Amino acid sequence: MHWVLDVAFDEDRCRAREGFAAENLAVARQVTLNLLKLDTSVKAGIKNKRKNCGWCENYMMKVLGLINI
Repeated sequence: MHWVLDVAFDEDRCRAREGFAAENLAVARQVTLNLLKLDTSVKAGIKNKRKNCGWCENYMMKVLGLINI
């Protein structure tokens, strides 16, 4: 799992060190990774699915489960 998080989210370069920031970001990344893995509508890697969520608001809402397309 760490390799996927590092490749898709560049986790090793994260500079969050204060308080619980590192833990909170790690949980958010793991939740995001699980949501992207559950999506089977697009045949792409995790990194490309993540980028697609940034480019297309409808796809992001679909991944989050807020709309059904």
